[in-house]
Amino acid sequence: ARLLSNEGYQVWGTTRQKEPSMTNLVKLGIDQNINVIKLDLCDKVSIDETIDRLKPEHVYNLAAPSSVVKSFEKPFDVLQSVVIGTENLLDAVRTISPETRFYQASSSEMFGNAGAIFQNEKTQLCPQSPYAVAKACAHSLIGIYRKQYGIFAVSGILFNHESPLRPATYVSQKITRFLTRHHAGQPGILNLGNLDVSRDFGFSGDYVRAMYSMLTHPVPDDFVVATGKSRTIRNFAEVTMEFLGIRYEWVGTGLKELCLSSDTGRPIIKVDPQLYRPLEVIETCGDASKAQEQLGWMPKVSFQELVALMVETERTSLSC
Repeated sequence: ARLLSNEGYQVWGTTRQKEPSMTNLVKLGIDQNINVIKLDLCDKVSIDETIDRLKPEHVYNLAAPSSVVKSFEKPFDVLQSVVIGTENLLDAVRTISPETRFYQASSSEMFGNAGAIFQNEKTQLCPQSPYAVAKACAHSLIGIYRKQYGIFAVSGILFNHESPLRPATYVSQKITRFLTRHHAGQPGILNLGNLDVSRDFGFSGDYVRAMYSMLTHPVPDDFVVATGKSRTIRNFAEVTMEFLGIRYEWVGTGLKELCLSSDTGRPIIKVDPQLYRPLEVIETCGDASKAQEQLGWMPKVSFQELVALMVETERTSLSC
C-alpha cells in the first residue's frame, strides 16, 4: 500500500472486519492515503459490484488465512476463502474489467518437501497442508485464466517475507520481540518448535517491489521471489542474540535442547513439542534468477539488516 501510494496510485484495501485495524497503516504513515472498504471475497455479487465501480488498474490478491498450523483445524474455511475468493476476483476481472492486471500471492509452502535444493518456477508442487493445497489450486487458476481468457494475471511465489509489522504469532517477530525484551530485563523463556527447520527469510519491503514489477512488466508470468539463502530457526535466534549482545550456549539435543545465558546459566530458549507442525516442511530455499533476469529485481536488505530493523523497531516501542 505504501509503495503504490508513493507511486501515485489511489489505493483501495478490503477487509471482512466491521471495524478494521488501521495500526499498520498508521505505523507506515499512510492511514490517510488508503481507502478501506468492507468486502467478503466469497461474496461474488459484492466483488462484481466493487470491480465494476472501481475499474482498478491493478488488483493484488493478498487475502488468505496465513497460519499453516491453523489450516489443519479448519481446512474447509481455508480452501473456500483462498480458492473461491481468487476465482471470484479473477472472474470479475475477466467479465467486467478485462484491462485490469491481476496479482496472486502464491506461496513457497506449495513446494512442500519437493526434494529440490533450490525451488524455482518449474519445481514440482508438493503441498503439505490445507493452506498449501489452497494456494496451489489458486496458483493453477492464474495460469488457466492467463492462457484461456487472455487476462494479465501473474503469480508471485514468495518465500518468507518478514518485517516489524509482523504479528507476534509469526516466528520472526516472536524471536526478535522476546529477545529484545529479554535483553531489556523482562523475565520469561522463549518456546520454539523444531529448531532445525530452515527457511528462506527476506524483507517484505523488497518483496513488494517484485510484486509491483510483475504487474508493470510487459508480459504476464509467474515468478519466484526469494533471497536464495536458507537459515534455521536456531540461526535466526542466534543472529538476534548476537546483535543484542546476549551471550549464550546451547545444551542438550532434540526435545531437551536448551539455550542458556552464558552469564546467568538460566534458560533463554527451550523446545516445545506442541509447536511442531503436523506435516513439517523441513527446508525452503528459493531460486529467484528468473525475477532477477526478467524483472531486474534483487533483494536489497540482508538477513542481518532485517534482524536489526526488527530489533530496533521493538526497542523503540519499548521506550515509548
